[in-house]
Amino acid sequence: MTYTGVTRTGLLWARFLCLTVLLCIAVAVPFAPESRAQNGALAEAPASEALLRVRTLIRANVLDLAERIMETQGPPQLPNGEWLNWERQLWALYAARGKWEKLVQRVESIPPAFPRSVHLESDLQAVRGHIALSEGSRARRLLRKYLVSGTLSDRDLVPLRRLVVESYLVEGLLQEANVAAQVFQRDFRSLDRDWLLLAARISLESGNPSSAVNLLAPLDDPAARLLLLWARLENDSMPGDEVLRRADLMRKEEVYDSLQRPLLAIMVAASSRAGLVRDQVDFLELYLSSDPAPTPTVFN
Repeated sequence: MTYTGVTRTGLLWARFLCLTVLLCIAVAVPFAPESRAQNGALAEAPASEALLRVRTLIRANVLDLAERIMETQGPPQLPNGEWLNWERQLWALYAARGKWEKLVQRVESIPPAFPRSVHLESDLQAVRGHIALSEGSRARRLLRKYLVSGTLSDRDLVPLRRLVVESYLVEGLLQEANVAAQVFQRDFRSLDRDWLLLAARISLESGNPSSAVNLLAPLDDPAARLLLLWARLENDSMPGDEVLRRADLMRKEEVYDSLQRPLLAIMVAASSRAGLVRDQVDFLELYLSSDPAPTPTVFN
């Protein structure tokens, strides 16, 4: 492969990663319906001894064993807090390891007779799985039954409507994503972090990085700073060598530990823009050999 070929390949990898992987690394806020009573929420339960042992394995990064135990030694499949605690931890483990097919399959095995609150929470896990797999139409099919049910408050509808927008984006349906985003903003006038990150991604994929820069300006967290760096590279407001310098500094900070892969992707693109072909090859090799999975969430 010539250096020119490697440069083009590296840039494509960088664009793909920076515009899609942020979906998976953004901090997820658990969905808690406002009208819990009418949805038949399960009573909370303390973590069992078995679950505490699994969490110890997860914290020690013994993930294969933790996953095997969770799949084979869980509590009986009954609608109670002990079972739900176990499932939540397994869903988080699957998500962190990128095992989206297994997450969707696990959720689909929940008995139909379980309370509506359980199905709402688990269906949203499946939606996130479908989105991560770029299966936007399947995600929308699950979301639709809640959007038209009339049982959720306006506040509860916000994350669901945001997921609809996201489902169009992951399928590359930019026109639909832009229309859905405009309707979302008209209805909710949202300025929260998750929405601004998503709106910035839509702007970037639509070829409008300057709009992404404006949307990200109010935010000051690692994922937003990383995406802003990419947007400034794309709109030429920051030269490639300066983007490369800043990304390299970020990689050395602990708060960016879970963002190492997208940072490397930005460094591939920045070195290409700066004409540093040898550096681009090195960063691409680092990216390809890096661990794609973040540390799993351990629930308290």
